[in-house]
Amino acid sequence: MEQEGYIPPNGENVGNIGGKHMSSGSDNSPEHVIKRLLEIDRTIDSILNELTTSLEERAKGLFGSGGLCDSVELIPYPNRYFVAQEFNENKDDLRKSIDIALGKFGYSSIAANDFYLPEKLICKISALIQGTPFGVYQLSASQNRNVYLELGIALGLGKPFVLVKDKNANPTRIVRDIEHYPINSYLGLQYELGSLLEKHITSIGRLRPQKINTVKLDNNVVIYHGDVDDIDITVTLAKKIKSLGFTPVILGERREEIVRYLKSEAKIEPEFAGTRDQIVETIQKSRLGIFRIHKSASADNFVALGISIGFNKPFLPIKLSTDEPPSDLYHLSALSYAGFSNLEAQLQDWVESRMG
Repeated sequence: MEQEGYIPPNGENVGNIGGKHMSSGSDNSPEHVIKRLLEIDRTIDSILNELTTSLEERAKGLFGSGGLCDSVELIPYPNRYFVAQEFNENKDDLRKSIDIALGKFGYSSIAANDFYLPEKLICKISALIQGTPFGVYQLSASQNRNVYLELGIALGLGKPFVLVKDKNANPTRIVRDIEHYPINSYLGLQYELGSLLEKHITSIGRLRPQKINTVKLDNNVVIYHGDVDDIDITVTLAKKIKSLGFTPVILGERREEIVRYLKSEAKIEPEFAGTRDQIVETIQKSRLGIFRIHKSASADNFVALGISIGFNKPFLPIKLSTDEPPSDLYHLSALSYAGFSNLEAQLQDWVESRMG
């Protein structure tokens, strides 16, 4: 949600960057406020050192030996920012305009399509997001699954981001609950981008996950529940997880129909994580996540998967055999199923091999 009174990390109260009121700090200029919110109000060397330390810590889990992304190099890009946008007729104009604006601060953009990334695409995209100090994400009316996945990674990493939202776009619930600081009027006035930005709402945001003791993880496996038609799949997953000695936690709103099925069919007292903060904390503390990766799965599902990747968590991707994943996940080896009985037959070996 766009809010006029976003409180930045240092506690200073700033208002609309178009000129209504600014912070009480020593530099009230819009440029300084943007740099502070994006955490680039320091030297490149300082940013490089922070990125390098962070990437060294990330060289485990998904990016460690035997992990999904173990062959992908983590490289710091201290003076670049990551761009995620839908491929449409306006993408070049929008990227150029943002480049003009952020180029003033000495930063240039970097995107997945700037490289030849034939395999492990999601790993290489994740590496780019990790290696840059912030990102720019365009939310379109189509709820592009690749963009939401990439934004989810940034959220899990706690990266600041510029959100360029099409005015007719309806953001997912997880993203909608994040406070955003509007910068439309600044970009329009400073760079005469009004004609382009009249179709967009541009803001700065960040999710700050709490630090937890990763040595003492909960015995949970998270499942992102899909639509009502997916109840059989969710119940099948929950039953198998429970049989392996773990606690299934459903990410998403509590639905009484799911509760009844879990109690009657799986003999499970269901646990749900419905709010943004609950979803983030539950993923962070979990052992494993199970996420649908077919295109017809909800955009919130892809945000949650991205958050899991941002937290460097192992995950099981599952997909309908009749549906395709978004391009970011094309080369990901997924457990493909035709129905709940078919899915149940395949689950145990996969989960035991990674959690036993």
